[in-house]
Amino acid sequence: MENPQLKATMQSIMEDTEIPPNKRLDKLTALLKEHALAYSMMLTPGDMLVHPHNRGGAMLSPLDVHDKGQKIVDLGFRRSLLTDSLAFELSPLEEKRREQVEANHDLSNKSGGLLAPVSGSERFMTVSSSHTTAFLKACMAKCKKPGGGCLGLEDEAMRDACKTGWPWLVVSWKAEHLVPGLPAFMQMVLNSVHSVGLGIQEMEAAQQVALLVSSGQSFKDAIQAVKASKPACQSYMDHVGLYVQKFGGGPGFPLVSFLSGFCKELSITVAVGEELFKAVCSWDLHEPSTQFPFLRAGLLACQLTSPKIVDGTARLLVKADLDRLKGANLRQKLLQAEEILAHGYQVYVDSGKTTEVQRALGLMMVRLSLLLTKKEKLGREKMDVYQSPEHVAQLFAKEAMSRGPSGSGSRSDAKDQEDEQKPLNLLGGLSVGEQALLQNKHLSKGGKYMHTDYPDKVFVFTGLENDEAQFVHTPLYGSPETVLVPPNLFKKWKATRVAVPRIFSQDVADGFMYGKSSVLAEAELLAEAHQMLFTLYKAHNSGDSGNLDIVSPTALYTSGNFPVQKLKLLPLASLSKPKDESKLTLYVEWKGAKYQLSPWPQVKDFDEFLAWNFRDVGFRPKATEIIVPFFWVKTTGKEDEVSMNIVWKTMEGMKVPVLMNTKKLSAQTLLLQPTKELLDKGSSSSKKRKAA
Repeated sequence: MENPQLKATMQSIMEDTEIPPNKRLDKLTALLKEHALAYSMMLTPGDMLVHPHNRGGAMLSPLDVHDKGQKIVDLGFRRSLLTDSLAFELSPLEEKRREQVEANHDLSNKSGGLLAPVSGSERFMTVSSSHTTAFLKACMAKCKKPGGGCLGLEDEAMRDACKTGWPWLVVSWKAEHLVPGLPAFMQMVLNSVHSVGLGIQEMEAAQQVALLVSSGQSFKDAIQAVKASKPACQSYMDHVGLYVQKFGGGPGFPLVSFLSGFCKELSITVAVGEELFKAVCSWDLHEPSTQFPFLRAGLLACQLTSPKIVDGTARLLVKADLDRLKGANLRQKLLQAEEILAHGYQVYVDSGKTTEVQRALGLMMVRLSLLLTKKEKLGREKMDVYQSPEHVAQLFAKEAMSRGPSGSGSRSDAKDQEDEQKPLNLLGGLSVGEQALLQNKHLSKGGKYMHTDYPDKVFVFTGLENDEAQFVHTPLYGSPETVLVPPNLFKKWKATRVAVPRIFSQDVADGFMYGKSSVLAEAELLAEAHQMLFTLYKAHNSGDSGNLDIVSPTALYTSGNFPVQKLKLLPLASLSKPKDESKLTLYVEWKGAKYQLSPWPQVKDFDEFLAWNFRDVGFRPKATEIIVPFFWVKTTGKEDEVSMNIVWKTMEGMKVPVLMNTKKLSAQTLLLQPTKELLDKGSSSSKKRKAA
């Protein structure tokens, strides 16, 4: 799979900023096709998921999907306008494929019914035409509309597009495996040229820079590449790149990923705005102990959740707000806020970066930012949530644990005020065991777990017992075994998919075994039918290589004379249960069950066999090819040429079709049976004679 030379060539093309983006994409496409890593085919919306790297990892916005889709409907859907559609194959590698599918499950689940669920039949992931494809897929699934009601496929052109699809360029999963940054690069280029494309905003552009740098590009080249795709923030793209480099959180740029995920979870697509984004990047507090990366992220999160939007740009914080925070009298409050957010981020990491804790942390960032800038009244929540930094931290602990925002912030009792006098504790109000559970999200009640100290034993987590985790192993024979685990060892217990052994009851087991299992009964009946067909063939088939000339290409001639109905050809084929018996034309019937006849591959190339037989070539013909004369009789539409007809016979309890000669045959006669049209014509004439 590894091809260092090809990898280097692909990366060289992607990083060559001297060439316009479209030309680079053309060169890449030609290169991939040359190496059989890209191909064109017709695909439908039902074949598609969204690539996790689409739009910098945001994938797509459900609201944007419906907004763009409605505009297309209002203008009149035209499939011919769907050009430059590009998709990647789903990876066959189990872990990677699971990540890709789970990302789409999350996207659908968080859309509130606006996007179609994952069906499991999808094979590709879009990096262009993504919003249009998602809208059509939502129409197919009759998803909800943002304003109420449900989507449908009333438009004939849309129905046709969903049924037959349109042309796509498909890139092999191997190309992405070779150069992980390839999907992000291709999406950026295509997004810049689509006439109905959605210009990406700062956080999506930042995530694309992070993806490109993580895949091996330099910051300079990555920034230039994203800038060339003409994002909405193109004029200050250097500041976006600077933010990623200095405040993105180091290798992997986890803070950029966090903000991108927070925006995705809340379907945020607004712009921070050039003035504020530059202010956040250049905000210098001359503090030697920290560069305030978490607080900077919090200010951006705060701006992105602004209730007031003007021309797609948030209007909440301004540069003057950040300037006021530079005062020496506010330094301790800023350091406290940075510490709170740093601890909160660690809780988020320890939780496995779950969506619930991500949302809680994002809300804590917003609340602290509004509290520091004294703009609480302009936020989306009630004033009760902004009582103090300590109270905001307490709300985070509560929401991270309860998996839902507090919203009203109604706690105002004496205990709350007492809590504010205690040392800051992000997890205050929780027991030691509950705190440990919050940081060990892999533990869930009823889940199955294993531990190295107890090999080959599967335990079920039953809950906390005096702050200790209780795990119970139930053996097949004997008493259950209970293990109590202290909080500091929770992480040692690993989730498992290994089934807990249990004994079937006799009645249940009998139902799956021979004698009562309907599956085995049907299999036995099918085996009997196969055996009977072979028995009938050996006893009644009268045409073989001794009296027939087998001709290539497929044809049969007589090599001797046959009186009327003396040449009998029986089928010999694989039998299977049909989905719909009413549609069968060629079948056998055994003990009330009809079985479809599926011929095994017949010999096609006699020359190949003869060449091998005389040792003119070094290969042997396919060992799976056979000759069954029944399937070698060709058809004719001329009645005077017909020499064989199918006659249905019941032999030893099996109803079977038999090809028999309807007239006397002399040697060197080509065996022909009537076409369906000729049979239908004869049947119609017979009915007319009876009517007369």
